[in-house]
Amino acid sequence: RGHVVAHGDKFMWAGTNEAFTPTFVMLGNNDGTDLSKVTQASLDAFLDEMFTGHGWNGVHVVVLGQWFHVGDYEVRPSDRKPDPRTFEKLEMIVKTVHARGGATHLWLWGDHQRSQTSRSLAGGAMGPEEKAVLDEIHTRLNALPGWTMGYGFDLHEWVDADLLRRWHA
Repeated sequence: RGHVVAHGDKFMWAGTNEAFTPTFVMLGNNDGTDLSKVTQASLDAFLDEMFTGHGWNGVHVVVLGQWFHVGDYEVRPSDRKPDPRTFEKLEMIVKTVHARGGATHLWLWGDHQRSQTSRSLAGGAMGPEEKAVLDEIHTRLNALPGWTMGYGFDLHEWVDADLLRRWHA
């Protein structure tokens, strides 16, 4: 199937030109996805239940501060370098979900009131620490098929249109 692409207002698999409607189930719970606890076995069991048992075709992963420290959602001014363990978990998730016929959607950041956004970093939004995360995403995940990413949730609290355009670019 290849990568997920957009065609007009539809999602498509680039390898087949087949349109699909992703139905994403959140990995974890409403408090987020503790990536430190995700194993191949727990992911397989989750996908058995949600894909096979309930008909979902996508997994939604909330990353937040785990870009810097797997298992910890808070973003701190002292955060500097991406945590390679987070990327190992995300690679496993994306590859496994795609192999099962689905897509993965990542939320980069979360709620600013809970210190889950790049505004909490020393360099702020689109500063050097966030750019290091984006560079690592490009290096580690870009070649993998079957995933999409959004900037986060509660964006109205901390993002203006200009910042969102710069992130997208």
